[in-house]
Amino acid sequence: DSMGYGVMEATNGREALELHLQRKPDLVLLDVQMPELDGWRVLSEIRLRGNTPVIMLTAYTSDETALEAKKLGAFAYMAKPFDVAALLGVVKRALSAEEK
Repeated sequence: DSMGYGVMEATNGREALELHLQRKPDLVLLDVQMPELDGWRVLSEIRLRGNTPVIMLTAYTSDETALEAKKLGAFAYMAKPFDVAALLGVVKRALSAEEK
């Protein structure tokens, strides 16, 4: 369920970057572990292109990983498993921050 949001899905990091370039989404939910290009490389490339809010989703739970996400410019970092309501709250905050 997309909760009223338009959703595009990429199966790997290269496809994620192609979709980002072509469709210019308002927000990106990005997994760290992806085939071809990992989430860190995708996030770095998205940052070179602009300031699209990126929420990192990952199985990694260390403080160092969360700090790396922030350092590379992620809006937020959420460890799996995550609560859908919490994710939607972060999405709303990211989108409202982008509007300002």
